[in-house]
Amino acid sequence: MKHKRTFTLRGRLWADPEQVSSNIVKLPVVVNERYKDSSGEWKEKSEWFKPVAFGKQAELALAYLRKGTAIEIQGELQNRSYEKDGQKHYTMDLVVEEFTPIVEMKLSETQESRQPAAPREEEQPSRPARAIEGGRNRAPASADPPLGMRF
Repeated sequence: MKHKRTFTLRGRLWADPEQVSSNIVKLPVVVNERYKDSSGEWKEKSEWFKPVAFGKQAELALAYLRKGTAIEIQGELQNRSYEKDGQKHYTMDLVVEEFTPIVEMKLSETQESRQPAAPREEEQPSRPARAIEGGRNRAPASADPPLGMRF
């Protein structure tokens, strides 16, 4: 069995993805937690992370993610060291292996079926047409990702 240090974050982007170089992107994620303290009062705690995506993951993050996007990220923890002002420093990077944008649906309180209502025709967003290539439907690069797609 291969041992691996993994992580899963479920939070929201507090800024747009930050392109560090042509194939490296940082994903600024905040994870909020609500809990009751010892006196029974509700408290909120926020933790801030900047996982790093490389290659294709970086390209997809730049194409599909924006500030405010709810997201789940899975990846690996990696230690590294660097030298600054003649002193050696150690840090741990959160390296993205895959991410999934989380689609949040709000239901109307008066809706009895508890199913989301279909948007009216004039409210439906226009979607780019899908091109057919090799007998399969392929979305153009500018299309929104399908719901539930993992990158």
